Amino acid sequence: VAPIIQVKTMKRGAPVGYSSTYRLTEQAKIATVAIGYANGYSRAGSSRAPVSVAGFAAQVVGRVSMDLLTVDVSGVPDWALVPGSPVEILGPHVRDDDVAKASGTI
Repeated sequence: VAPIIQVKTMKRGAPVGYSSTYRLTEQAKIATVAIGYANGYSRAGSSRAPVSVAGFAAQVVGRVSMDLLTVDVSGVPDWALVPGSPVEILGPHVRDDDVAKASGTI
């Protein structure tokens, strides 16, 4: 579990993630989450790994950085998107097999 730092609504075409390697294909709510590869989160999950916020599915977008990642939380209700809200990285809603498959590691 890692906390949300901030949430912003970003326009189509906006760059997201470390080095702006990903561009949004449509407007989206993007959460910045306090975890990265320095914490053991694999960079292989960039732009594809699943996560969960309050039981709602979400996905990493953009390249994972040293201590942050960005998540498309457009499908998550606003009440769950406040700074400090937990993002499930692995757990009941995010299985390790699903993360590994999405990351291309198995």
